[in-house]
Amino acid sequence: MNDKNPDDLISGTKIKFDYDNVVKQCFKEAIKTGDIKKICRELKDADLSDFEYIEQRLNYPQKLEIDLGIKTKSGIIHFEFQASNDANMPYRMLLYFIVLTNIYQLPVKQIVIYIGKDKMNMPDSYTRDNIHFKFSLIDFSSLNIETFAEVSNLKVKILQILTKQGLTENSIGSLIKQLEQINSKAKQKKIVEFMATLANLRNNGIILIKRFFEVFMSKTIVHLEDLDSFNRGQAKGEAMGLAKGLINLIEAKFGKQDKLVIQKINQANSADLNRWLVNVLNAKSIDDVMD
Repeated sequence: MNDKNPDDLISGTKIKFDYDNVVKQCFKEAIKTGDIKKICRELKDADLSDFEYIEQRLNYPQKLEIDLGIKTKSGIIHFEFQASNDANMPYRMLLYFIVLTNIYQLPVKQIVIYIGKDKMNMPDSYTRDNIHFKFSLIDFSSLNIETFAEVSNLKVKILQILTKQGLTENSIGSLIKQLEQINSKAKQKKIVEFMATLANLRNNGIILIKRFFEVFMSKTIVHLEDLDSFNRGQAKGEAMGLAKGLINLIEAKFGKQDKLVIQKINQANSADLNRWLVNVLNAKSIDDVMD
């Protein structure tokens, strides 16, 4: 993925929207579980029962690095992930194809996954004189959310954020159910950070992740509080859930906060908390959050 991040919203903070790393990790899980066949129909007949990852840095006179590649019984499968349109993509893919073929002496299948915000608009082939070269190009937003209905691995399932439908009420419920089954808070936090990174690749990303936090943190409060007490103070419970979600996001992004900041958040009303939740993803400092 040689293109720049479409939005550098949280530069220099603890949460970094490292699209490259997050997408690669999610796709590695998809390959391991076989769910990649649901995402990439081109691989529906591929034998992935025995594979190994290949080196990303290719032995070539100039610096050349692929995003992700695996070696299977039948050949090489090469993935590239694009967050922006690249008119020169066919030239890049042709170069990768030639070098991979030369190194491994095996058939090479190439797939470009487009995950950008803008409408996909780049060529998938190169033709000149007697040369005709083509690779598979997948616009992730064109995938139906139902593609992930039977996916069980959570790191793969969160990729549904990149589909056209994004997160629906049903899918939020399903993700939360799986997230609650993770006993480690550190692992829960990592998944949520992955989700925030993926959501930032969509124009409505802030709305998506905010809605997820509202539901997730509200559910957490129900589990922690006595049910009768929660029913008597539903409005208070909603504010507590939003406050807890906001504190988690702020501390993941800016580090541990002093008591005055925590107190201000815990005493805030739902309207302020909702506004601050929107602010936090774009904020460069704690002051930007609670403006």
